[in-house]
Order: sequence, then structure tokens, then C-alpha cells
Amino acid sequence: MARLLHSDAFSLVSPAVFPSVSSLRVRAPIPEHFTILKASGFGQALVSAADLHSLPHEEREFVREWCRDAADDGWVVMLDSGGYEAFWKEWDWSQEELSAVSDVPVALRLAMDARWQVGDEVQALIERALESCNALERHSGAVVPVVRAPLPQLAEAVVGIVEAGYSPMIAVAERDLGWGILERCLSIGKLRKALDTVDPGCFLHVLGAGNPHDILAYWISGADSFDGLEWCRATIEPGTLEMACLSRWQLIAPRSVVGAEAEELGYFHGMALSNLVELRQFASRLGASSLDEAVALARNLLPSRLATHLIEVGEG
Repeated sequence: MARLLHSDAFSLVSPAVFPSVSSLRVRAPIPEHFTILKASGFGQALVSAADLHSLPHEEREFVREWCRDAADDGWVVMLDSGGYEAFWKEWDWSQEELSAVSDVPVALRLAMDARWQVGDEVQALIERALESCNALERHSGAVVPVVRAPLPQLAEAVVGIVEAGYSPMIAVAERDLGWGILERCLSIGKLRKALDTVDPGCFLHVLGAGNPHDILAYWISGADSFDGLEWCRATIEPGTLEMACLSRWQLIAPRSVVGAEAEELGYFHGMALSNLVELRQFASRLGASSLDEAVALARNLLPSRLATHLIEVGEG
């Protein structure tokens, strides 16, 4: 069931999880997030292009050096488009600013969001996505189109973009897939079927999906890779993989993977490191699972209505 994305520079096996780092509503200094990521040996991460543009000089250089070291160590690092911070911080953010920070060595780089506008022909959306990708072609790393549109236009657009040659990976935003998780899983299933008509090997990346339960549901539905900030904003319950307020870490710590080291590491460091180890083990387990085994895991971890819905999505 796992999909393989391979290039001369890197390989990914689905489900591929990219823990994200963002200056938006951080719990600790940005360098500490990257230090914890490195200590976890996770192997993948998403870095904010907007942060590389706006952080204080010392922190920007720290992140740049971290990316260089990560590339040397074989990590698959994704540079995002900067749209997340720009939206929530109400920044003006342009293609020129994204290009200005795109000299950082990464394996994957997200193009500027191509957004559907009311009244648009889908071809106009496809052309905007291709223009955004072309603007980054001179930089290292595979360029990943980001398409923002309602589902009918989204499915048609991703097919057109892949047909134009951008087939290693295509990214969509979780919030564009529907309000509820049942609808989102159905949307992913439809996108996967559409992609399979042109390139069954194309990775479908879901932006902003870092909850382990959501990753499980979306992966069974047909998505391949994910990024999210959950690893540093909440705590993951060992075993059930449920997410809880970070204050619950005090109760979870003794039975977490860091165990006796929790107090020595410090509250945030211990929690985040434990979350990363749980996520890495979870993704590895899923990647080695058949569809039947993944569905059995979903029946064990997810609400019965959602688990049943996933089977229906697969059959549809």
C-alpha cells in the first residue's frame, strides 16, 4: 500500500510526515525546535520560508545552517511557500520574497499557492500553479505545486498540473477538503483516483495535517505525505496516539519513550521529543502495513463511524 517517491537526491516512503516549525504562536525559541528535531533523528522536516525572511538575523542564520547540516545528513527537508505565516500575520508576501530565501539547500520546495477565484476557468488556475513552479525551477530541490480550490476545480486542476510535468508531488490544504473529517477523507479519495488516472506514483501531500489519527485516516483514503505543528503544540498519548493539551504531558511523561529522562530534558523538550519518536514509529508501522492491517489499526484507534467510512471510501 505504501507509495515510493524516489529521485537522485532523496527517497520517501508513504506515509511521509514532515514536522513543521513556524514562528506563529511558538512555545519555545525557534532554534530549540530545530535542536529537538535533530536530536530525534526524524529525517524529515518542513521549514518556513517566511521565517527565513523575517526572523532576527541570528535565528535566520541558525535555521540556514541547520538546513545545510540536515541536507548533509540525508534529511528530506521541505521549504514551504510562506503562505501560512503570511495569512495569519497579515503580511504582504510575494513570489520575489519567496525566491529571495530559496537559496537554502532543501529536497522539496513548495511553490506559491495557486488559488482559484470565483469565475475562474480551471485552466487559469493550472497556469497560475505552473507559473509559480517555474519561478523556483532554478533553485535546488523538486518543486511542489500548491493548489487551493474547492474540490470540483481542485480535482481537475491537479490532473492538469501533473499532465504538464509536475508529477513527483502535489500539495493541497487540509481545510480545502471539507469541514469535517468524513468529508475530507472522501475528498482525498476522489483526488487519489483522479491522480491515478495520470500518474499513480504521484505523492498527494496534505498541508497542515499533523494529528496521528488524521494521518491514519487520510493515508487510508489515498494521501501520502503530511506536515503539521501538532508535535510541538500538544502531547501525543502513547499507545492510543490521541492528542491532548500540552499540560497533560506531566501525567504522560513517566510512561513515554523518554521516560526517566523527561525531567532532565525539561518540559517542552521532553514532550516534543516524545511526540517525534511516537510519530516516527507510527509512520514506520503504517508504511509496512497492508491496507487490511491499516484498516484494522483504524478500527482500533479511531471512532467506529470514521473507520467504517474509510472502508467505504476505499470501495468507492
